[in-house]
Amino acid sequence: MQRHGRAVDAGDATVRFAGGGALEVGTVIWATALRTDHARIDVPVRDNRGRPIHQRGVTGWPGLCFVRLTRQHTRGSALLGWVKDDAESIAHQIDVRG
Repeated sequence: MQRHGRAVDAGDATVRFAGGGALEVGTVIWATALRTDHARIDVPVRDNRGRPIHQRGVTGWPGLCFVRLTRQHTRGSALLGWVKDDAESIAHQIDVRG
């Protein structure tokens, strides 16, 4: 796992970052800070209200997952103290998918 600055663009398997730099990836976990913003996601994984379509954070788009969604799995999914449960579940799914 590598930490980078703010992602500003993603396409195919490449994520580009503010200040330059890019990374080829197999999986993206989209985790926003205090304000939810899915505007940069340009693949068909949102419903007509702009909310991600997912099963416990895993979308139908290969390699795209979410964490910290409201009621992603439980009432605590969007809270710092409980988001770890969803992150562990997604990490397991990534591991299983290879």
